[in-house]
Amino acid sequence: MRFEEYLAEGSVRKVSPDKNLAKSLLKISAKRIKNIYAEKITDDNSFQIIENCYEAMREIIDALMSVKGYKTYSHEASVEFLKAFFYPQLDTSTINKIDRYRILRNDIKYRGLLTTKIDAEICLKDTKEIMPKLLELAKKEKVFD
Repeated sequence: MRFEEYLAEGSVRKVSPDKNLAKSLLKISAKRIKNIYAEKITDDNSFQIIENCYEAMREIIDALMSVKGYKTYSHEASVEFLKAFFYPQLDTSTINKIDRYRILRNDIKYRGLLTTKIDAEICLKDTKEIMPKLLELAKKEKVFD
């Protein structure tokens, strides 16, 4: 579904831009990432690493949405927001990776998918590549001002 369709159905709302919320979400994301990097990855905590990597990325996306005046109730709509507002600044491959981690996080949370240390290591590697791109978008949108 396209971003405009999420707006029409109500799973995304137009709201007043909220730079303070955006800044807070960026701080939360940074703390989450700091904690992830400090953890030793094991098979036992791999699902938490993956969930936290995805949540850190989504918090930045939510910050971008907040600055642009949107509130979402859908993880899928967050990905479509990136496509609608930040493609081609954010390439298709990066957006697809974020979407893949959205799906993986949902499979962990709602289907009991078991993950491995290798899954988490790949996710963390991808997250380390994606986070600077998302933060650069936040910088361009003047979230840090």
